[in-house]
Amino acid sequence: MIHGKQIRDWLTNEDLFREEIHDNNSIFHYIVEYPEGNSIDIIQPKDKDDLIIIGCATNISPEHTNFLQSSSIEINRKLIWDFKFTINQMLLDFQIDHPNNVIKTFIISDELYEEEVNRHKLVFKGDLP
Repeated sequence: MIHGKQIRDWLTNEDLFREEIHDNNSIFHYIVEYPEGNSIDIIQPKDKDDLIIIGCATNISPEHTNFLQSSSIEINRKLIWDFKFTINQMLLDFQIDHPNNVIKTFIISDELYEEEVNRHKLVFKGDLP
């Protein structure tokens, strides 16, 4: 079983822990800041005591959205497919919101199972290839 207190202690010791979210669907739900200015959720779902989910949602800035809206459909489609292929190579789960072929938001997540959870793996998870 993964212990939320241990996870929180690791995150606090690395000065990554920002807040705890009270969530009826989770055993624990922490927000960390990594890298600076970027929020990542670390969640242990209520029905999975051997799993944590690490997720990051990103909104595309208005400046970039405006640029994408003024780009051709072909360029935007290529960007979306390149993005998908790149994330797939990292073996991560993702969702992309791209109405009218313009990326607005995306969510990237990964799962760590009990046997994989240790301080090094959790704290340095952002250092993926």
